[in-house]
Amino acid sequence: MVESAKESINDGASKSEIYENLQALFIEMDSSSQDKHSVSKELADLKEIVLNKESTLFDPEKHIDAYLPVRVNEQRLSNLLRSLLVGASIFAMPAIKKIPTSVLWGYFAYMAIDSLPGNQFWERILLLFVTPSRWYK
Repeated sequence: MVESAKESINDGASKSEIYENLQALFIEMDSSSQDKHSVSKELADLKEIVLNKESTLFDPEKHIDAYLPVRVNEQRLSNLLRSLLVGASIFAMPAIKKIPTSVLWGYFAYMAIDSLPGNQFWERILLLFVTPSRWYK
């Protein structure tokens, strides 16, 4: 879409022609949208920024990604796989029982310590031990 917008700008197209090209390309890319009214509702923010009457220029690199609607395609495969693995763990219990508990405790302790950096609660606790002058402003 960015390339299409840049080509239209280089060809000297008007703002409405640029938006029409982007809308047509979006409809072509999105096979799930059959209704043109729903597409125009979803692209309302993009239309507003492209057809902006002010002197600000439309920048395809910056504006297209920010104002395009987000599509989420749901799938059930990962949920099914997770459920099957939980069910398989019941049948794997004899093999799990052969693992020494100290190894399991060590593994879980390692996973807990490894997940601390980046945890917001842990970062806030660490701020208690940092002098206020060194806090990020």
